[in-house]
Amino acid sequence: MNNITLINPPHFELKLNYSSIFHPPLGLCYIASYMREKGHNVHVIDAVGQAMDKRSGHSLNRDIVVQGLATDEIVNNIPAESDVIGITCMFTPVWPYVRELVKAIKKRFPDIPLVMGGEHATGMWEAVLSSSPVDFCVLGEGEITFEELTDSIKKGDRLNDISGIAYMDGQKPIANKPRPRIRNLDSIPPPAWDLIDVEKYIERGLFMGASKGRTMPIIATRGCPYRCRFCTARNMWGSVWVPRSVEKVVDEIEFYMNKYKTNDFHLMDLTAIIRKDWIVRFANEILRRNLGIRWQLPVGTRTVVIDKEVTELLVKSGCRDITFAPESGSKDVLDKMGKTIDLRQLENSIKAAISSKMTVCLFFLIGFPGETVEDIKKTFKLIRKMALIGVHEIAISTFIPIPGTSVFDELKEKDPKRFELTNEFYFALFSSLSLNKTDSWNSSLSKSELLGFKIRGLIMFYAISFAIRPWRFVRLLVNLFTGKQETKVDRVLQEMLYKHRRHEKK
Repeated sequence: MNNITLINPPHFELKLNYSSIFHPPLGLCYIASYMREKGHNVHVIDAVGQAMDKRSGHSLNRDIVVQGLATDEIVNNIPAESDVIGITCMFTPVWPYVRELVKAIKKRFPDIPLVMGGEHATGMWEAVLSSSPVDFCVLGEGEITFEELTDSIKKGDRLNDISGIAYMDGQKPIANKPRPRIRNLDSIPPPAWDLIDVEKYIERGLFMGASKGRTMPIIATRGCPYRCRFCTARNMWGSVWVPRSVEKVVDEIEFYMNKYKTNDFHLMDLTAIIRKDWIVRFANEILRRNLGIRWQLPVGTRTVVIDKEVTELLVKSGCRDITFAPESGSKDVLDKMGKTIDLRQLENSIKAAISSKMTVCLFFLIGFPGETVEDIKKTFKLIRKMALIGVHEIAISTFIPIPGTSVFDELKEKDPKRFELTNEFYFALFSSLSLNKTDSWNSSLSKSELLGFKIRGLIMFYAISFAIRPWRFVRLLVNLFTGKQETKVDRVLQEMLYKHRRHEKK
């Protein structure tokens, strides 16, 4: 048995980001539940949930806001009897702060092994190990790997027998062979929400989608079979999509209904709908148990199996909110992205969802390497068409190269100097969701051009949408001041108003 401390770092964002999304730390709580089931004592420091309303400037960049516990508060919360300290780092832009945090932890606890997991640790393990006192990186899916590692550390066993880890061999970072994916997801216990104050997240209602009641995130599947070149999913999960059993997922939903009185569930899967038979059985199981819940697909899913039959069933079971990610209206750009999507099929799926009274959100991405102004015009044409047929909301992000993706490696090979891992490089990656600054990795599009296109696209969509359906604008204003969330835009505007009111009180 080991004493394990797991740390969820604070939330970070640019001051003028138009989206503030943070939800209970799903991945970390899965690790916690698995470790506890194996007999370990687990303590979780949730730097976000323990200080949700604490906002401070970033010591390394004044444009970045840190939301949550300060470094010294995190360090002071670590039990001295910890045998292993684990910390997650999901997003590459936050690495400069997390690096300073792990340095502070190691300074206080020099003899306790420090393990990092998450997408950044998986994609950038060499840089993590070379530039920080992290002792081990867990690569990819973490439950089994982390448990084997902590057990081996205690026993003093050979490290090179553990699949899925990276560590320093003298002065050189090395990685062992990859660990095969977990195929029986039902063998993993549900997240250990009792180790954090999950009620604070429920009360604030800040999730990926609109909070339409007492909301909880849930994972029904893991992985994605597609190979989009800008996405880290393949590096993190391989190319295998693995579903949980329908019954286990609905059991978990019922448990949360009873324990936390929740009635709104957000499926945080990378791509929840891959097989029609699975999603149909899932919806029918909810109906069979007569749960009367609301559930959402806020992350973005594929359209391959979405037709009128499916959307009608989803709505009947409580799913009235769905997100698709077409990314671009240009076939050439989609090919460059490795995005295997049929735009005609996309339109048919969207029309089916709208006719079934679903709230539909679309994600777009501009500035991909090789994209031209003419390509963006094609995307704008698609955006206008979507506004006309009744899509409720869109988000437009600018491309950023994320470590662990093929396009990152390609761009780095062409311009290695720009990809030197300085703080400035990491901070530039924050700009994807900003409305006042952006960066460009596209040789034919400047920063100002990209930012202009982003703002123009958003204004164009909502101008058309509200002109045709003015009641949506009225409802947006009413929701802003009543606190009701019907769309992601409602959530974003309400969070901005909340922050403004707190700032005025200070």
